[in-house]
Amino acid sequence: MRLSGGQIGGAGLTIVSTVVPLLGIPIPVGVLYALGVLGVGMMAWPVVSGGSKYLRGPVGRSPIKLSLVKDSESAQIGVQTFPNITFVQVAVEVKRSVTKCRARIAKIEYAEPGSFFAVEHNEARDSRWSDREQLEIDLRPADPPTRCNIATFDAEKGLRLYPRTPTNLIPKLQRHGTHRFHLHISGECDGRHVLEKARVLIDWRGSNSAFVRLA
Repeated sequence: MRLSGGQIGGAGLTIVSTVVPLLGIPIPVGVLYALGVLGVGMMAWPVVSGGSKYLRGPVGRSPIKLSLVKDSESAQIGVQTFPNITFVQVAVEVKRSVTKCRARIAKIEYAEPGSFFAVEHNEARDSRWSDREQLEIDLRPADPPTRCNIATFDAEKGLRLYPRTPTNLIPKLQRHGTHRFHLHISGECDGRHVLEKARVLIDWRGSNSAFVRLA
């Protein structure tokens, strides 16, 4: 029978703490304390070393990867240009299969140049996947990056959410400065909930000019 590190450590501590005193060998209190700490550490080691089994759960590393892709028309990143309209998009890839994958904007913040960010819109809203009707999709590692539509902008309507923008938010989004979108991509992987968060920063200069960053 093979003993684990915790079992061996526990057995050794039992011998030291019980047999040695019977032989008349005094053990200083400090040594007993140190042995106790050592024993706890040795017994906890299997749990720590097996973190992928015991600790992963909802706090484990997400298999979801987010990135910005360069636009073939404008050479800018994070956008996709079409006639008369430009989409702000985030590319989503997975290292392991993720089901029920959903994209949501948790909130939007705004900052003028040189100022601090303040809440611009705090109502969570679903984002749409490019060329998909469903809000929840399944992603596999072999799939090409799937794009999530965050917003659109054009010379006539300016910056807007996609597919719809609350009427009270429309004038706020036209302010020059940085609009920071808190994006949440979630789903199910290996029987657990996974979540990847990112901040999509749109530097809006009005008309048809925007620069996109991912933080």
